Amino acid sequence: MYNTTKHPNSETFIVAKGDQSFKTAGSLYPTSGNSLTLADGQLGIVSWDTNGFVGKGSFLSATNGPSAGANTVADVASIKIIQGTPDSNALNNLNAIDAAIDMPPYVSSVEIKGKNKISFVGRAAATPLLDAHLITDFATTDFQPQVLRVAFESVRSNKWNGIHNQPNVMARTASVDYATLGLGTDAAVRDYVVRNLVSDLNTHSQLVRTVAGQPTGRHPFVALGIDISGGSGTALSAVAAGTPINFITRGGVNYSVTPDASFVATITEAIANSTLATTSTIEVIDVNTAGTADAILLVALEEQQARVQDTEPRRANRINVTGNAFMGSQGVAFTIASRATEGEGQGRYYNLKYTFRANLQNWSREWAGMTTTFLQKYNFVDPTQEYNVFIIESFDSRKNGSTVYEQFPASTYILVPSTSGASAANTLADLNAILAPWLNSATDITKDTTATAPALFV
Repeated sequence: MYNTTKHPNSETFIVAKGDQSFKTAGSLYPTSGNSLTLADGQLGIVSWDTNGFVGKGSFLSATNGPSAGANTVADVASIKIIQGTPDSNALNNLNAIDAAIDMPPYVSSVEIKGKNKISFVGRAAATPLLDAHLITDFATTDFQPQVLRVAFESVRSNKWNGIHNQPNVMARTASVDYATLGLGTDAAVRDYVVRNLVSDLNTHSQLVRTVAGQPTGRHPFVALGIDISGGSGTALSAVAAGTPINFITRGGVNYSVTPDASFVATITEAIANSTLATTSTIEVIDVNTAGTADAILLVALEEQQARVQDTEPRRANRINVTGNAFMGSQGVAFTIASRATEGEGQGRYYNLKYTFRANLQNWSREWAGMTTTFLQKYNFVDPTQEYNVFIIESFDSRKNGSTVYEQFPASTYILVPSTSGASAANTLADLNAILAPWLNSATDITKDTTATAPALFV
């Protein structure tokens, strides 16, 4: 696993931690002491140009270039992007061997040369969305049952069941004369239909459990009874991450769903794409108690992860709703209120990407002489964090072992902690003040970013 060639690693991950300003003074190589004065997760840009305006190994700042400005490619021909580690300020923990194969004193990108072709891509984090279908149109003719079929599709499900064998569930109301049930109004009939369908559907949901904790169903979804105009339940405007919402009661036991960021974002999306309003409410459905529900919101939850080791990055679950009109039953119309997405900048995705590619270019003492042992080396990517992600792909000409020069691409991933799509403020400011001017001055650079020029980072 040790890279014994002179070729650069094809991928390097530079992961910022917290909201730290860049290191902007001094050298990467201290002449004395046990510290690089570089904090864990702190970033910096180092000159790698022996004849540069800023000497090789010294940190760039927004003001240490010519005329007290930022450095460009004309001032510093090549750079490296540096990230601090837990041992950056504890060099006494390292020795010549440990620094090479265990926790390094710092993480470095490849040498990026301004004269060579560079490609830059920047993306802000985006919270994953869940699939959601809103059903508001129910037929209410006597003696014609309402049937609802929900099928589930996901990458994980397709691997297990195959693409032509989608798991599905069905709910059905009884064939009744609504007048004999005392349901004299259209609103009362709609509430009856919603109560029965929601109660039936949720018997298949993994959120509903027995008293002993055993799930009554195995499918990742929830059916919510909705009062479009607003009732006594939880208003959609009050849906918040981490705050449980009761949605059904059975045998005197309330069952709840605890929203996460994806669920909250999905509710917002559903309001924008359907007749739902912020004042619409999620009603607590009891099949035996009349209420005011007049719609059903079906929400597909993310697929569960394996308990031991899960290497599939995709978790989105999609639903297909069919209101079957057969055997005397009536069809149903629905609105697609939200479509599932995997999001952008999800830490778990980049944690896995690092583990199974970039990390395999590093050598670890646990692998030496023990070919069946695969202990992981350090991984700075937090799987629970959202990141704004910036990718710098650079090229360099190197000999391929003979006299022929080849172009070797190398990708540097810069991951910056993000909140609601906004990078950590201090880190973002220095990226645009120090690194962006240098990249913008490169001889041949292609840029794809939502930032407003001359900024590159968002």
